[in-house]
Amino acid sequence: MKDVIIIGGGLAGLSAAWRLKNHNILLLESSNRVGGRVMSERRGNYWLNWGGHVYAGEGSATDELLKSVGVKSTPVPGTLSAMHLNGKLLLSGRVELYPFRAPMSWKSRLAMLTAGAKVRLAVMKYSKVAKKRPLEEPSVQQQRILDFMNNKTFSEFTGKLPTDADAIFRPTVSRSTGDPEQISAGAGVGYFDMIWSKEGGLSKNIIGGPSTLTNTIASTLKHQIELETEVLEVI
Repeated sequence: MKDVIIIGGGLAGLSAAWRLKNHNILLLESSNRVGGRVMSERRGNYWLNWGGHVYAGEGSATDELLKSVGVKSTPVPGTLSAMHLNGKLLLSGRVELYPFRAPMSWKSRLAMLTAGAKVRLAVMKYSKVAKKRPLEEPSVQQQRILDFMNNKTFSEFTGKLPTDADAIFRPTVSRSTGDPEQISAGAGVGYFDMIWSKEGGLSKNIIGGPSTLTNTIASTLKHQIELETEVLEVI
């Protein structure tokens, strides 16, 4: 009899397994690899990122995980914002002005500005909700964050977007979290909060690529992980 069975070998499942590694656990993953949306590939002295590639800084839960596993990270140099759309590459300037500089129809531009304003206002609310309160237990803070705007999906929150506007929002969240139709509005807003955060936001790269983290955890817990295992029912 196992103490805990973890379903899914993405970063969340692996993090849970690492936290519980001293217990009798089993992690089940349906694919032939662990990591989920985290995937990188070494190319000599460099690495290619195929999924989530930037991580939170000092004092974050991610920072604690990296230090616990023994994986090193480094601040990303230069600018963290850029966009390529319809043949034009934007590498500088305020992100809020990108809709005016990128080639798109005025319908898409208006939709982008409207959705962007909604997200920006929600991020301001999220920042207040997510802020740790004096003497508060971490679990209480986490539950408050999970409850924030969890009654609708992120796509329902932004509304149906024209193709060009959707092409900007969708990869931003789906690369590291999930499709806009799958994640809660609060999860999507929280992700944008991390992107825009000036302190402790998504500003670090894992040296060697993000798969260094997931593969290190997996190699340590290899006897407690089963790949290509389909879960049909949870009782």
